[in-house]
Amino acid sequence: SASVASPAPPVWAPPVVLDGGIRRVPRPEIAMDNAGAALVAWSPGGSVRASYRPHGGAWGLPVRLSRSGVSTGDPSLAMGHDGRSAVVVWRERRGTRVDRRVLRLPDGSVAGVIQRRVGGRYVLVARRWREATGWAPPTDVSPVGANQRDMARPRVVASGRDFLIAWTRGRGLEVRSLSSDGGLGPLETIQAGSGGEPHAPYLAASGPDRAVLTWAVRVSSPDPAGFTERTHAVEVATRDGGGWTTARIIAQGSYNNPRPAAAITDGGSAAVVWVD
Repeated sequence: SASVASPAPPVWAPPVVLDGGIRRVPRPEIAMDNAGAALVAWSPGGSVRASYRPHGGAWGLPVRLSRSGVSTGDPSLAMGHDGRSAVVVWRERRGTRVDRRVLRLPDGSVAGVIQRRVGGRYVLVARRWREATGWAPPTDVSPVGANQRDMARPRVVASGRDFLIAWTRGRGLEVRSLSSDGGLGPLETIQAGSGGEPHAPYLAASGPDRAVLTWAVRVSSPDPAGFTERTHAVEVATRDGGGWTTARIIAQGSYNNPRPAAAITDGGSAAVVWVD
């Protein structure tokens, strides 16, 4: 469901059901432009859908963005500042096979069947939306990966007239730009500084050149008793005109998932917050 408020003073419109009859849907993503147009994306049952609302208009019917028969999830979206373009990014799991096991009672009769998808490889996919032409075909934006933690919860933000996409892979992160016309920029790699696996990336940008990327890292180390101690660190890297800086550790030793977030100004000042 969705509700929109008009400014000064805010008056919230009645909720509108965008997609009904769904269970266990992860938190939806929403973006708005300066004029009040809005775009929502969500992931019901292994697919990715979106709905667009023009300024002063009604919510459109949900559009399925992901391919049928392919397991998807973790959508992230961003809308251009002029409201005329947007990008939705998600992770796909391809090449899986169905593992089916039949459960039987002592007398040999069938008690039930358990089936699940196993194997496969992961890839990050994006679809562009333009006000004049609608949704473009899906575009692969990342190399293929086999680790189930790769590319989980990717992030996309508007960066000038383009879009910037970030995701995790192994013990590092990868970043790539995507223009509103579909052109992919070079793949940039950032190595985590704590020696563990990064997760929960958060990306923010200001204009076409400045950006900040922060993430958490799972760190395993022996404690004085000889047991393995699992903690989290918070790291950050920035970009200002050129490439990305080396990752910097700004907090470590937390037993809680930090879930960091960041912001950056037009002048290049950045801030990072996290749970300790």
